[in-house]
Amino acid sequence: MQPSHSTSINILGEAIIGHNQTILLRRKKNQRFSLKKSGHICYLVQGGISVLRKSDNSPSLILKAPTILGLAQMRSLTETHYMRCLTDCEMWDLDEGEAMLMLDQQQLWKHAFDILTLHLHIYYEREYLNSLPNAKTKVLENLKLLWLEDKEVRAHHSIYHFILIRSKMSRSAVHKALKELENEGVILTKRGKLLNLTLQPAIAP
Repeated sequence: MQPSHSTSINILGEAIIGHNQTILLRRKKNQRFSLKKSGHICYLVQGGISVLRKSDNSPSLILKAPTILGLAQMRSLTETHYMRCLTDCEMWDLDEGEAMLMLDQQQLWKHAFDILTLHLHIYYEREYLNSLPNAKTKVLENLKLLWLEDKEVRAHHSIYHFILIRSKMSRSAVHKALKELENEGVILTKRGKLLNLTLQPAIAP
């Protein structure tokens, strides 16, 4: 995350928390919700969520706290996506009408734009991975992203789940690619968890 994005999330998040109509919500793992239907935006302070396309239920984004949810839907005419909690989550919830007034009055639109730019980058990163020419390359690039996570996070992430929710590959194709990479000494795994990656990790452009 670039410093400007982190700063924008903190500034806009604090503004949401400080609003007199904000409420704290706790949502359970696997709970689904639609910010377009509720007409709200949220400051996610704990947990992670998946943004899924309504037309085919495929994930477009995976976002972790801290971040702001609902900015893209706030000005949209139709509901294109909904959200599902990947973990138990805590978020501060604010009506979008009040949010727009707050953005105007406190001159926070730049920060909202920076956050939307970050989310767009994550979306295009996922699309880039899906456009790669073969399964082995797709799997390796996804593993590079997983390797960037903290050790504690990697310890709780199934490699298969991490890759399958981000790609359009079959489990058998992922399994074959993982076996090839492990046989070549590129990765070390144990019980479906990534223990080591010998290449320098890099986020796809």
